[in-house]
Amino acid sequence: YRFIPEPDLPAMTITKEQLDTIRKTLPERPVDKAARFTAQYKIDKKDAEIICSNLLLAEVFEQVCHAIKPATATRWFRHEILKHLNDQNMDLLQPGPLLEILTRVEKKEMTDLVAKDLLRKYFQERINLTNLFTEKGSKDMAAITSEKELEAICKKVTAEFPKVVADYQKGEQKAFNYLIGEVMKKTQKKARPEIARQCLQKLLKANEKRK
Repeated sequence: YRFIPEPDLPAMTITKEQLDTIRKTLPERPVDKAARFTAQYKIDKKDAEIICSNLLLAEVFEQVCHAIKPATATRWFRHEILKHLNDQNMDLLQPGPLLEILTRVEKKEMTDLVAKDLLRKYFQERINLTNLFTEKGSKDMAAITSEKELEAICKKVTAEFPKVVADYQKGEQKAFNYLIGEVMKKTQKKARPEIARQCLQKLLKANEKRK
């Protein structure tokens, strides 16, 4: 086919200045946004690309990054938040409610396990986080960091599962993981894992020396 000029449509010349003006009015492309996130927030390129594949997710992520560390935001947006999103709950993707959880996680006032449960309930059951985080609610969901409290719980667990303790003393690492799991159950996932592990290891070592 040949190109046939239309006599009623005069030729139009678009200048570079006009193109530059038009470009400035266009929204940031996902690929450009991802490159900016990588440079500005020092996050992994692949993480940035995944977050920027959804415009709303990227916008909320950037707002959250103004309140908490980008590394913390990336870890949660890239995995836990993204996996709960669907067409029916995109309206819940707001910085305020998410920061109710993520700020506490970053300050180590809440464990990752409790935070994951809350995010699941928020996106799947539409619980109101603002109402949930009353003074009483915050205390109920706060991470347990007291060594004295965790030591007492570890003692209960080892007393309840003497066979598992014996297996651990025989060198079975799975037994230790089982005991930690029981500690987490008794604390409703609120025990800080690293402190709970230290308390349990200390207790098991002390028991072994007595023998």
